[in-house]
Order: sequence, then C-alpha cells, then structure tokens
Amino acid sequence: MFTTRLATSSTTANASSVIALLHDDRTERVTFFATETKATDQFHREHGTDGNLPLVAILAEGRMLGPVKLFVVGDSVDFLMATRQPRSGEVKDVTDAAVKSGKAYFSRVRAPFTSHLTAEEAAETLRRLETVELTAATVAEYRAMLSNVPDAWQ
Repeated sequence: MFTTRLATSSTTANASSVIALLHDDRTERVTFFATETKATDQFHREHGTDGNLPLVAILAEGRMLGPVKLFVVGDSVDFLMATRQPRSGEVKDVTDAAVKSGKAYFSRVRAPFTSHLTAEEAAETLRRLETVELTAATVAEYRAMLSNVPDAWQ
C-alpha cells in the first residue's frame, strides 16, 4: 500500500487534480467528505481559515502496479470549499464529473479535520467513515452538506 497527499496550490488546481483522478483508469473509487461546519479541537491553522468551513476532503483509491494499492488524500489547507462563488462553482464542476464517472462516493457523516495527520493516518481515518454512492439522485444531499446558499449550485 502506498499513500500520498495531493499538493495544494490553489482551489482551481485542486479541482483539476480531483477531476483528473476521476478520469484516470487506475482510479477505482473517489470518496468525498464534508468537514465539520465549525472549528473543533482537531482544527489547526494548517486547515485554513474557519470562515471557509466546511471544507471538502477526498480519498481516491486505485492501483499503481499490479497489486499495489494507492491512496490519495486531498484534505489540505482550504483544499476545496463551497462557501461562496466562485469556489462553489468549482465544487459543482467536480461533483458533476464525479457523478458522471460512476466511481464516486460520499459520506453522510462529517469528516474530522485530518490535514495535521500523516497521509497514512488521514487515509485510515477517512476510510472508517460509512459511504454511499454519489449519483444524480444523491449529489444534492452532498452539496447541501457544503453550502446552504440557494444559488451556490446554479
């Protein structure tokens, strides 16, 4: 097993990275999470500013070579968020691509903040959360966990 964390540069680059993972044939599954809506004891400065909560986190699973399992964690500083435009537009694009991929899932349970953990610890923490398939019928439920602004998903 090999685990890595996506390098964070900007939300636009992060959105592109997640879409690339969704399109990659080696990716078997991408699970989306919404963090807590308020800072908790697990919230550290490296999670970004609490005005951007909740954050999007992802865990991609796939294969590198043969039986070698690969996990990619996306949970870093302000990785993706949907609290306002144009950020919510990026998340809409990502979740639209996720639904089309047929290999996306999400957790109805809010994820703890994990960017202060090692990539391996973060992946294990996120893997423990129960998930359901992200489909055209469930995507609105996931998006509602990220933003309650009515026009955020237009």
